[in-house]
Amino acid sequence: MGERLVRWFSSAIGLYALILLLLALLPPLLAKIHHYELFDAVMALFVGNCHQQALRSFWVLGYPLAVCCRCLGIYAGVALGCYHTVFKPSTFKKEWLVLLVIGIMEKVLEFFITLPLNLAWIGNTSRFIAGFWIAFVSYLLFVNGIKRIFQWVFQLSIFKRFC
Repeated sequence: MGERLVRWFSSAIGLYALILLLLALLPPLLAKIHHYELFDAVMALFVGNCHQQALRSFWVLGYPLAVCCRCLGIYAGVALGCYHTVFKPSTFKKEWLVLLVIGIMEKVLEFFITLPLNLAWIGNTSRFIAGFWIAFVSYLLFVNGIKRIFQWVFQLSIFKRFC
């Protein structure tokens, strides 16, 4: 029962992340076919979630995506994490924590190297990769924690009577 709830939960979040990812990729296509009203509407959907700075966004067909590179990486990481949880379920692995720490440390080191030297070489690809890995591994750790909570709840004798 708990495993089914975790899969359902992960499928719902994955579908939401996939929809956000596809919507974030949509504005350049809309602008290219001259649907500027829809372009503006989709861009407005992400105003509260992302700073949408054009310099920190990938450009496709001459137009920026609806979100910055890091947010795009986060949506892609969560979507892939959901796929991994639903179709390739696994137990907690210590390597996930190592990957999360490596992703965070890479960004911290990059920040402290570029700031004192007044460098501006933090690239969009680096932002995307950092957002992707941190979101992917964080999601796997989050779902594993939810799975353990569900297992604990279903082991309670009081709860078994109602299910």
